[in-house]
Amino acid sequence: MNSRIKKDYKLLFNDDGFCTFSNASKYQDINKPVGLSQVYGYVDEVVDAGCDLFLLCPNMYQLPGWDSAHYPYWRNTGKIIEFPKDTAVGKVLTRAQEFYLAGNDLIQLSLDRARKRGIDFFITWRMNECHGIDDESLPNHSKFWRENPQFRIGGDENKIGRESKALCFIHKEVRDYQFGFIKELCESYDIDGLELDFLRFPFFFPKKISFNEKAPIMTQYIRRIRDMLDGLGKDIPICARVHNRLDFARDMGLDIKACVDEGLIDMINISPFYITQPEGDIESFRKLLLDTKLYAEITQCAGTPKHIELSVEESRKSTTEQIRSIAYSFFERGADGISLFNFVYYRDYSFGHPAKIDRCEPNFKALKNICDRSLLAREEKHYYINENVNFSKQLPAILENGRNVKLKIHVADNFNDDSIKSLFSKSILRIESNESATDSKVNAYLDGTMLRKTIYEEELFDQPYKGGIPDNHNTYKDFLVPISELKKGWNEFEFKMMEGKPITIVRMELALYH
Repeated sequence: MNSRIKKDYKLLFNDDGFCTFSNASKYQDINKPVGLSQVYGYVDEVVDAGCDLFLLCPNMYQLPGWDSAHYPYWRNTGKIIEFPKDTAVGKVLTRAQEFYLAGNDLIQLSLDRARKRGIDFFITWRMNECHGIDDESLPNHSKFWRENPQFRIGGDENKIGRESKALCFIHKEVRDYQFGFIKELCESYDIDGLELDFLRFPFFFPKKISFNEKAPIMTQYIRRIRDMLDGLGKDIPICARVHNRLDFARDMGLDIKACVDEGLIDMINISPFYITQPEGDIESFRKLLLDTKLYAEITQCAGTPKHIELSVEESRKSTTEQIRSIAYSFFERGADGISLFNFVYYRDYSFGHPAKIDRCEPNFKALKNICDRSLLAREEKHYYINENVNFSKQLPAILENGRNVKLKIHVADNFNDDSIKSLFSKSILRIESNESATDSKVNAYLDGTMLRKTIYEEELFDQPYKGGIPDNHNTYKDFLVPISELKKGWNEFEFKMMEGKPITIVRMELALYH
């Protein structure tokens, strides 16, 4: 184990801090000021669920979620500003304002509670926060960002957000500004570790800048952070939260191998940004970083969210079977542990917006013994892949006459072990399309063997959530998969349009039943 990592962390929990002020929870009325029951409840539930590391994000979008001297927002503007009452973000910032101006410190309160409950505490810092920067009128942008448009990336927009308006790390002024926050946090709080979140948001340089130009800038920036920690006498690990594809990590200017080899980064957390992506490229990270602690992330979201307003979506929720199956797959492919992101956003965070369908508690029951691979091996499975903007290499995929589609899905179960193979009696493969597939005849194959068509009218497992679930079966095509044909590892299915209208496949699921 890396000497800086004092414990063998298995289950990491990322709390974005924002949720304390946005979530309708069982701990207090959403219409009342945030109190200690909310703050402590959000730590206690994580401990009770079996997590062994609590990571708190202090970014309130571009505003500091603490009494910052580097950017003394709550000492000046934050004292007098009136946030809009007709948006969810405005309501969140109003509640945060009441909390901070009353002298409360969310970071210290959460840290103390985590220590009291016996788990470690990291700060996770968003390296280039960009929520809502396409709208410059929003009150959640920093003074530095507003007053320095010359320090932005420029160029074309990006599908995830307005990349052109993100702060550009070529400029020393930007790096100094962001470093000031990190230094202040590490000086002010007795943390057990620091996570550098490169994924919120993954914009740092213009696209025209080559990797060889931007990598030294980013490596030196991380080196500066490591030197600062060492200078404070804090021999604590640095974790990097990055794209779950190595090519995208490189696009951000991250030379991960060089940073690990130099001892700048101690842990890697690979993430899908927002929507859980079961086919994240764990194998490539494991091959590159043989001895580095590697964590793979699962979020509350299992499908493309429907946008309601800034930071408020309705999404397809991750079910118990999906979470546990994905975790097993991640472990079998080389992950040392699981990271959870946005997990509390099962809860309603829309302040009652009528377009928000699901209003429920987080699926903490799915986390019980989730790192016990021997237990996971014996459970029913619900594997899937889904479209994920800018992340998925496989979906969406257009299926039409003359254009076959091949899709891979990872199965972690060892069917060479008779005691495991005998547990399963049936398997169903499902593809989901954007449009009705009723008039389309599709054949499916596994290693050249044609699969028998079937119709499974319900969701493949009990579905306690409604958001993102199709109203009827006409977007589904189902097939029976002989257990004897499945193998541990990547299984490739081929689909052929035999007749009818083209369809766009946006999701593939594989259920293994006892």
